[in-house]
Amino acid sequence: MPDDLPMARLLQLADAMMISTPLDNWLTKRAQQAALTAWCATPPAVVIVAGLVLHHTRFGRYTFAIGSNEFAARSAGINVRRHIVKVYVLSGVLRRACDDVLLPATRDRVAFNGYRART
Repeated sequence: MPDDLPMARLLQLADAMMISTPLDNWLTKRAQQAALTAWCATPPAVVIVAGLVLHHTRFGRYTFAIGSNEFAARSAGINVRRHIVKVYVLSGVLRRACDDVLLPATRDRVAFNGYRART
């Protein structure tokens, strides 16, 4: 175990130096472009897929029915409570997916500009 200590210190020093090479600069630009592409392309894709799901599936018909008149949907035989749970779960999953796409482009600049915050 004590033999690992000098190697750990060496890795700390190498990490702190953050030497930038042309390849690093090229990769940084590509990462920024990929993040921008994902950031711009994902919301319209989600809207299109959601529109198709809501207009062409039983899930969408049930959602519209419950949204229009919950009592009538329950009278038509739709399990309203179970469907509302499904809608909330889907909402949470989509929220998490949006966080995964949008937050790296707005919050975590460390991955793109090569600088690291001192902690």
